[in-house]
Amino acid sequence: IYLNKLLPLIFSPLFVIAILVIAGLVTRKRWLAGVGVVVLVLCSTPIIANPFFRWVEADAVRLDAASVAKAEAVVVLSGMQRYVESDIGRESASRPGLYPEWGEAADRFFAGVELFQQGKGERLIFTGGLLPWQQEVESEGAYLARRAVAMGVDPSRIEVTQEVVNTETEARAIAAMLGSKGSEQATGADQIKVILVTSAFHMPRAQMIFEEAGFSVVPYPVDFRIAAEGRDPTDYFPDPKALDRTDIAIRELIGRAFYRLKYW
Repeated sequence: IYLNKLLPLIFSPLFVIAILVIAGLVTRKRWLAGVGVVVLVLCSTPIIANPFFRWVEADAVRLDAASVAKAEAVVVLSGMQRYVESDIGRESASRPGLYPEWGEAADRFFAGVELFQQGKGERLIFTGGLLPWQQEVESEGAYLARRAVAMGVDPSRIEVTQEVVNTETEARAIAAMLGSKGSEQATGADQIKVILVTSAFHMPRAQMIFEEAGFSVVPYPVDFRIAAEGRDPTDYFPDPKALDRTDIAIRELIGRAFYRLKYW
């Protein structure tokens, strides 16, 4: 997991820009530093970064929950919660002083609950996301399960996987839970159908990984990062948020390439 987090940094826009600028200064080749500036402008300008991110989202659209086909389970992937310092001790943290807040991908949770409440799955499954450096807190899935119960979901129909650290371990944990045998053994009618809920930019990779684990996947992308609105004059000027989206998109493409090679 540490390598998975660190290796993409080599290809992140900021790292590439820093290398180009430093190389230009050290070698006294101004054109290298100039290339770094050009990369910075391109990666941080919304008029360029936004269409790139939409392409990474596969131009997906938000679906109507009522129109989604029924499946064995609604599977909600982790990645929407963070803990912040607080003076309130909560049951959701194993030590006082930590409080869970929603991250940008909170739509994953609410979409999963909506799908389940509309009868689209027999079970609602949350994954037990917990990174090695987060051992002071409970898994994300355990917290989300309680939130779902508070919203009226029958606790007997909610399941939480064991602790997981990335999408591949999420797929394996759910395969063990539901009895999926892997893509080579489970085909056609033998495959377990799940509605997979995750961020739009993450969906192509997640769907690939879950299909490799032997599932028939009904994708339900949420957490779209590019608003459906007209162009703003500021879209033609650099914006740090656009740079962040470009960084996320490049990391995601690296992840897809890795798993395509792994499953090839």
